[in-house]
Amino acid sequence: MTRSLQMGPGIFPEIDYGDEDALLHAEHLIDSLFSSGLKEIAGIYRLASRIKNSYDRLEPFFTRFTGPVCARCVTGCCVNRHGFPDYEDMVIFRALRVRRQGFDPTLPDQEPCQYLEKRGCRLERYQRSYRCTWYFCDRVLNRFEKEQLEEYRKFRACCQELASERQHLLTCFGRMIGWRF
Repeated sequence: MTRSLQMGPGIFPEIDYGDEDALLHAEHLIDSLFSSGLKEIAGIYRLASRIKNSYDRLEPFFTRFTGPVCARCVTGCCVNRHGFPDYEDMVIFRALRVRRQGFDPTLPDQEPCQYLEKRGCRLERYQRSYRCTWYFCDRVLNRFEKEQLEEYRKFRACCQELASERQHLLTCFGRMIGWRF
């Protein structure tokens, strides 16, 4: 049974946590659009390439400043709810030519994320939901800002660039399929 997607407050439909039918329906729709032969798809792929380059530039910052803090964390920031991809995540994954990782939507939403291992997330950063990529607790940010202010400024600039590129891709994709902004 396929359920229709409901429009949420963002540009794209909302998918409730654990709604595998809606997730599969969205994934099928997105794949169909990318396979449609629309001339704008080439531009979407070019934008995705810039996004991937931004992720690559940011990874050393993430590794250096989140790794030491997250490895000792006991607060449970990484939960299943945050790892569940939304519609926008799936557009980005498809544009990056990355398949969404299998997700068990039957697991409780507040349990530790199924992708979490002792050494951190087993997914590459660009394979994670946007929520996961951009969550930094105060401990991480405070440590980063205090210890490496200049590096922190570079990090913030790279983050803003990635967020802008991502939004541009999503806006272009929305326009391509006829959604008005």
